[in-house]
Amino acid sequence: MVKRAILLGLLVAVATVSCMKAAKPSAQGGVRGQVLIGPQCPVEPAASACPDKPTAGVVTALKSVGHAVGSVRTDGSGHFVLRLPAGTYQMWARELGDNPRIATPKTVTVEDGSFVDLTLIINTGIR
Repeated sequence: MVKRAILLGLLVAVATVSCMKAAKPSAQGGVRGQVLIGPQCPVEPAASACPDKPTAGVVTALKSVGHAVGSVRTDGSGHFVLRLPAGTYQMWARELGDNPRIATPKTVTVEDGSFVDLTLIINTGIR
């Protein structure tokens, strides 16, 4: 009788576990890209031989005004990867140094498990 009760309990447990759906963890994506600085030459023509240059900096994602949800430093070539949950973000970049200039912010929408490719350009002010 005891063996039957144990066997029945095991069968119920196995059936319950096999019928349950495992909770799927959220597949996190994010934003990846590069920070550039330019223009590099004064009076730059449209077909410039003076391209924007990669720059080291800090990239920040804002969920709403004043609410930073992630930040990452670029490598020496301006490349970055910032993992973020699905949502819409305003992306900012600033160069490193005592008087950092800031890139024009861009809005991106991240979907679960996907990365958005983004280039942020810091304006040197050279015209």
